[in-house]
Amino acid sequence: MTERAPHISPAPRVSIIVAVDREGAIGRGGELLFHISADLKRFKALTTGHTVIMGRNTFDSLPRGALPNRRNIVLSRREGYEAPGCEVFHSLSEALANCGNDEQIFIIGGAKVYKDALDLANRLEITEIDAVAHESDTFFPDFDRNDWKTVNCDRWETDLKSKKKYRFTTLERRQEPDGVGVKKTMEELERVDVEGFKSKHKLHLTVVLDNIRSLNNLGSIFRSADAMGIEKLMLCGITATPPSPAIHKTALGAEDSVSWQYFPSALEAVNYLKGQGVRVLCLEQVKGSVNLYDYIPQYTDNQHYAVVVGNEVDGVDQSVVDACHGCLEIPQCGTKHSLNVAVSAALAMAQFFRNFPNYSNL
Repeated sequence: MTERAPHISPAPRVSIIVAVDREGAIGRGGELLFHISADLKRFKALTTGHTVIMGRNTFDSLPRGALPNRRNIVLSRREGYEAPGCEVFHSLSEALANCGNDEQIFIIGGAKVYKDALDLANRLEITEIDAVAHESDTFFPDFDRNDWKTVNCDRWETDLKSKKKYRFTTLERRQEPDGVGVKKTMEELERVDVEGFKSKHKLHLTVVLDNIRSLNNLGSIFRSADAMGIEKLMLCGITATPPSPAIHKTALGAEDSVSWQYFPSALEAVNYLKGQGVRVLCLEQVKGSVNLYDYIPQYTDNQHYAVVVGNEVDGVDQSVVDACHGCLEIPQCGTKHSLNVAVSAALAMAQFFRNFPNYSNL
């Protein structure tokens, strides 16, 4: 008689579901930061029929107690703690050990439970809210975005009641490859087309080009602007404008994806931006300048920035320097104390890019 192999249930999928603002905040005083109708509906649709695991404070914040049509598990170290309609365990590991037959598990908060679950989860369901909730006291833990790949990222929508922009993003943990360092495929690079790029959320940064004479430099700046997802280039003075074969040589099509506008002079562009409430900074070596790498932009709903970069020989015109709100300087320790303008512009864009909340999802 042939002995039948024992049935082994597949390991459950552990997903974290969370809504975060631009600074990664998730709560204030035990309450949600924003009430986005579509977010609440999506939460219900994803979790119904499955297991939800939460901390005691999260359970206490639920207006009607245990969530219906779901297996509710609450984590608490308090001896004798009871949560009506829920199972109580002392740790996440203990709870997961008792979920061997559950097909799908959702971790729904709070911050400590999220932190404990990050190394165990294989999926993140994130609602990104394009706003900053002031006086937040609870934040989603930091995690290495390189460990995850984006499998879905919806377009930004606006909640009719709160007027806040939001989008749904799904990340899945990357599987360890057979060999680290293998070049990514085109599919893994997740490249978008020109129309897709134009519809994406942009970095709140405009770059003003003051009399850039080299079309090769200009093309390189277009290409960096595309990579960083900036809002716009302002081409001023003698700076050339597309279409141009010489620009295309180094832009490689980025001149079609990046928005641009021409001004007769950089001073006119700066005054226009200041009139729009944009904070304008100059990339130049002046007394009292701020180290570029020490500058942390304070992004808010309405605060946008602009950086002015200047001519390859003369730099930014002094009248433009005087009109700006401040100056940023790239620290250097070599013999030249100068950088190619395209390199300088790319470094400035990168500093604003890396400090933009959730920059990897631009």
